[in-house]
Amino acid sequence: MKKPLFALTLMLASCVCFSQDYKTNTEMGIPLSDDWVLVDDSDNTQTFVNKKTIQINGNTRSALAADNYREYQEVNEGGKTIIYKSGEIKFVVLCRKKQIALASGRLYSENYMKGNLALSLEFSNEYGKISSGSKSEAFYKYVCSQ
Repeated sequence: MKKPLFALTLMLASCVCFSQDYKTNTEMGIPLSDDWVLVDDSDNTQTFVNKKTIQINGNTRSALAADNYREYQEVNEGGKTIIYKSGEIKFVVLCRKKQIALASGRLYSENYMKGNLALSLEFSNEYGKISSGSKSEAFYKYVCSQ
């Protein structure tokens, strides 16, 4: 079981980036619209960035990202176990400083942000360093190249 702080925070900080090819095809059911670009595909998770949501302000980029999990995940939030299979986050990247902050996130009961909204959270927008080989680096590489 994951720690109470939103599972997507852990995902951004610790997952390894396996692919640097930005694809739109998926292997887990009905694909997202063409607005979503696959930026990472690991054993358990596919991660997408919505290219239409990328906002550019100098060296700062913000966008929506989504994770689809092959297996149901769970997180304990406020003493309650939340079961989910996809998540969506809004993040902000400082390209020159190579830092990332999470603004908000939602977890859904099914892939592609479908099913019931399982959890919705707001984050503190505190910036953290993007580690080499992390999932946040996949976001950084894609949005900062736009």
